Amino acid sequence: MSFKMTFGNMVETPSGLMVASHPVTQTQYLEVMGTSPSHFTQESSPVENVSWWDAQEFCRRTGTRLPTEEEWEYAYRAGSQSPWYNGDSPSLVGEIAWVSSNSLGRTHPVCRKKPNAWDIYDMAGNVMEWCQDSQDDKMAVRGGSWFQGEDCASASHRELFNPMSRSFHVGFRVVSGDKRPPGEIELEERVSMLEKDLEAARNALRISRSFGSGN
Repeated sequence: MSFKMTFGNMVETPSGLMVASHPVTQTQYLEVMGTSPSHFTQESSPVENVSWWDAQEFCRRTGTRLPTEEEWEYAYRAGSQSPWYNGDSPSLVGEIAWVSSNSLGRTHPVCRKKPNAWDIYDMAGNVMEWCQDSQDDKMAVRGGSWFQGEDCASASHRELFNPMSRSFHVGFRVVSGDKRPPGEIELEERVSMLEKDLEAARNALRISRSFGSGN
């Protein structure tokens, strides 16, 4: 089963990495896994109450994978350098994320808040998201959630959870494509462009010299 073909919600980033435009929903999870474990039951809301291993099995069945932390932050920022992808002010976080101050104590349907510059939704809030990286036998979880404050909705926020744990505020999104860090991919692209520019300069120099020798 191809997640991209089935659900059609993958966004291609400048690096070529394909990122789901929103967290996996309860409807998507049910279609693939045959069960809906979420505490807050609403089809278009993110699936939660899933372990890292549950997320891995979903990825196995759909031919996708969890993002690395670097990929996740790259997708969150979409080129921005501010703490939140819509700026520096915590007072504006409510425009892009469901957090404790506006969530009414629960998750909400995906894509209801403003996306980032690449049209990727819900990275700052609604549910925290499992990532591929581990540290001290625990797995990284990124982003904010419906029960956390604005500071936890920032691009740099991370926590470490037991991969077997399940929580009402943790879900996941999937990616596909090159597993190399986005920064490495972008560097390779820049090197390739510089090599082309250098070759063009060499050709221009050859032409100039040929004209000079003809005189």
